[in-house]
Amino acid sequence: MPPRRRQNGDQTATSVSRLQRPPDMPRPDGDDKAALARFLTQRFLDTWQHPFWVNFRKQATEDHAFHTGGPGQWDTGQRQKLISKEKAALSITAIRPVIRMIEGYEAATPLEAKPIPVGQEDAAHTEVFERVFKHASKQAQTEFESSAIFKDGIIGGMGVGYVGVDYTDDFIHGTPSMQRVPWDEFVYDPGARRYDLLDARELFWAKMVAVDDLKAQFPTKAEEIDAALSRVSAAGPLAGLSGLDLPARDRQDGYKAPPGVALSMYDPQHREVLVVEGWYRVWKWESVLLDKRLNRVTPLPPEVVSVGQALAQADPLVTIVKKPRREFEMCVFLPATQQYLSGGQPFENDTAAHPFGVFVV
Repeated sequence: MPPRRRQNGDQTATSVSRLQRPPDMPRPDGDDKAALARFLTQRFLDTWQHPFWVNFRKQATEDHAFHTGGPGQWDTGQRQKLISKEKAALSITAIRPVIRMIEGYEAATPLEAKPIPVGQEDAAHTEVFERVFKHASKQAQTEFESSAIFKDGIIGGMGVGYVGVDYTDDFIHGTPSMQRVPWDEFVYDPGARRYDLLDARELFWAKMVAVDDLKAQFPTKAEEIDAALSRVSAAGPLAGLSGLDLPARDRQDGYKAPPGVALSMYDPQHREVLVVEGWYRVWKWESVLLDKRLNRVTPLPPEVVSVGQALAQADPLVTIVKKPRREFEMCVFLPATQQYLSGGQPFENDTAAHPFGVFVV
């Protein structure tokens, strides 16, 4: 995560420690999807309101406003004071040309994914795979998305990309895709230490979505969504959710609060609701067969573990070992109603990782 520096001479705007994790709670076991949605809603709210992320959003908002120029470079009170005295509140954006130069250099020399042969037998296929990678990157327009992610990073300290498979056009095989995740829509477990965030308990992508689009994407839950949001709209701001100092924006003015700071869960005026795609880490035990004679490790499906155990008893050079395997699963839910929409593991060929790539400056 980007270390935050002191700005404008403010000696108090220092980094917030990540050692303080959100309150821990047991994840519900079994297939209770409603309980999972409630659990992830609370984890999302605790993570969103964690001092580390509150501090980051505040300072990143200032960074982006400083790059954009205009009124965003001024303290609101100071600017209004100058205007009231009929003095010009000028803004000179000296940093923007520098950012454009760095952004242009990155776009002119983009990084390319290249296959690395493991042995001599792979050398003949390296060129073929390299062409496949270039074609997939061109089809997914990764150069444009990666440039936007890079720009977010050099301005605000963090850029986020989502690498996955898009089944919109090809619903059988899918198409590789990369898209930029806005920096103010993404949070993860502040206790994570690894750069790839594989040690994070949860990662959340939260964005406002039109209710009509949401019902079109989940037609079997359309009536349930309408009924739940009707109850929320009638009740006003949410109650009973701990860890929130600002549970929702004003119901009559959904965009009253500053962007990137406040958290709006439902805007009845514009018919938009906050949808969160959460990725959470799980541990699953698996059995592997160690064959010392052949120097080989073979994963054993549950149905053949008994066969492997019998083989291990008969052969001293064969051993059965149980070990934990890390996996990530996904859940789409509505914090406003703590409602489960979909979940599981959409990328069956890579269950050990999440789809987010974070660029930190």
